[in-house]
This record gives sequence, C-alpha cells and structure tokens, in this order.
Amino acid sequence: MYILTQTKSGNYGVQTHPDKILRDLDFADDIVLLDENIESVTRLIICLKEIASTMGLNINFKKTKTYFINCDCDTETLTVGQQQI
Repeated sequence: MYILTQTKSGNYGVQTHPDKILRDLDFADDIVLLDENIESVTRLIICLKEIASTMGLNINFKKTKTYFINCDCDTETLTVGQQQI
C-alpha cells in the first residue's frame, strides 16, 4: 500500500463522481490500475516499477495482464521499457 500512495502524486485514474477519482483496486498482492488512456497508465506503471524497486520489489511482467474497455486504442498490448504486457 505504501508504494501505491507514492504514485498518487500523478494525474491518473477514472472519474467516478465530480469530486472522486478511482485510481486502483487492491487485493492481497494483486493490483488493478485504472486510467482513461494508454499514455497515462504507461507512465503510472513506470512510476510504480521505479518506486517498488526502491523497496526491493519487482513487477512480474509475465503475469501482468492488460484489459482495454471502451478504448479507442489500436493495440491490445502495452510496452513499458523493453517489457511488453
């Protein structure tokens, strides 16, 4: 949870109410990151990866999944650094 609070300084998430933004859903060691465009979520994953690495944690990109809902994007994958998700 500490690591996610460090990423909240960025501008990402999904507007759920005029004054509320839903940024992530967490359960045990699983995280769902929410955003409205690919560029923002890519920046968010990079930020999360960098902050997690300072704590000795890594994102397992082999187990990481992406889902695009109501997206105008022309891709089904996301690339972070040299890692394709």
